[in-house]
Amino acid sequence: MKDAAASTYDGPQGRGDDGDVVKVAQAATRPSDHGGVRRSTLSELEESILSFERGHWRRGSSKDDAIRAAFGMSPTAYYLALSRLIDSPEAAAYDPQLVQRLQRRIAERAARRSGNGP
Repeated sequence: MKDAAASTYDGPQGRGDDGDVVKVAQAATRPSDHGGVRRSTLSELEESILSFERGHWRRGSSKDDAIRAAFGMSPTAYYLALSRLIDSPEAAAYDPQLVQRLQRRIAERAARRSGNGP
């Protein structure tokens, strides 16, 4: 089931093909297709990804299944878009606590993989 934030996304509908990564990267960098005032400089997709990360812990389903259902993309494409997003100053300005938490979690995983972490 799609959550309210993700329901506005009608982008790439591929299911795990190699083209997903390119489609997501293009969608994430495309300016808004509609007129009007936006509340942030992030695209609707980027805002939806941050909203999904902020609330995923409340869902009982597999995160990979939830990603496919909410965004219609492979988990690989989603995580690539998320990784690029959390490195952007716009995302940090939009939701600083969430971006810091995600960056810290990635750094901890990298440290564990390299043998330098707990």
